[in-house]
Amino acid sequence: MVIKKRQSKITTAINMTPLIDVVFILLIFFMLTSSMVQENSHNINSPEAISGSELEKSKTIIEIDSNANIYIKDKELDQNLLKEFIIANPNKKYAIKPDSSLNFQDFVNVFDLLKSNNIKDISLITIKK
Repeated sequence: MVIKKRQSKITTAINMTPLIDVVFILLIFFMLTSSMVQENSHNINSPEAISGSELEKSKTIIEIDSNANIYIKDKELDQNLLKEFIIANPNKKYAIKPDSSLNFQDFVNVFDLLKSNNIKDISLITIKK
């Protein structure tokens, strides 16, 4: 009598449903917790510079376009409103982003406004060459 061993074919498969759920939850988590970088709609061509360093994210950016219009967070300000903003926020750090074709005196006016209100940490935003 010949006894044959019965070979059982056990297939192992990874159930993909829980894996897809975990990946989907991770995707949602990173989408919600990441900070969105928002480019401003102002057409500002920053001057070029060889030297420089990364801008701190905590700095408030003051943009000045070629027509000497001043913007903070997409809100247009004149010199008086800018002064009120600076007085209301004396402990902030500021970065000036001028247009490369801006009249230098307009840049100096904004810089002087910051310095006259005892703002010590002022940066200049440029494009690296």
